[in-house]
Amino acid sequence: MRVGTPGFVPARLIEARAARRIPSQKALATLISVSPGSVSKWESGTHAPDAEALTQLADQLKVRREYFLRPVHSSD
Repeated sequence: MRVGTPGFVPARLIEARAARRIPSQKALATLISVSPGSVSKWESGTHAPDAEALTQLADQLKVRREYFLRPVHSSD
């Protein structure tokens, strides 16, 4: 059984996908060879990607793996 990455922050994935102008969850899923449902679950926070998927996300979105584990801070 695969276990998701503890501490994964879904908002970081949404933010990185938008920053790289990847238009949809389906497009990202195609780029990293997973199902669109997986990306949807990751972005909604119902599941977290496993270590291998997290590495693929980081590589494709050109961020460090740790990026997805940091909390999002909003400025006032």
